[in-house]
Amino acid sequence: MLQDCKYSLWLQHTGMLSTALRKCCNDLTVQVLSQQHTPAFEYPEANACWVREVYLCADLTPWVFARVVAPQTTYLKYQAQFDALGTNLLGESLISKIENVARSEFKFHTIPDSLHKYGASNNLARSSTFDLDGHELLVTEVFLAAIPDYPK
Repeated sequence: MLQDCKYSLWLQHTGMLSTALRKCCNDLTVQVLSQQHTPAFEYPEANACWVREVYLCADLTPWVFARVVAPQTTYLKYQAQFDALGTNLLGESLISKIENVARSEFKFHTIPDSLHKYGASNNLARSSTFDLDGHELLVTEVFLAAIPDYPK
């Protein structure tokens, strides 16, 4: 599935994504699309989660759409850090500062039509769950059409 995909090397990247993105641009920024407490999957019976949707922009061009879902217990544990994120990168501002962090294997899936509004032109996304000292954080990333080839 991934071998035929233009984005396969990006999808399989296991290190900090911002480090790899910076190898391909002069300026990496975050454009916050939304950040709110909401049912994570738009079902009324779901518990409220903190959900953040952003573009990772390279030289002002969106390269990655990312969606972060923090269950209420995770949000409350790291509330000060989440509330202070602003336009900072999640990995650099929060995840890398926590001592006991583990990341699940990536899950690759076809993106829903609703994500095409964010500029997703490929059909694959990746998601993984971070264990932040016993608190989960789900991160989904979609690599957009403007992203260059993976850096060597």
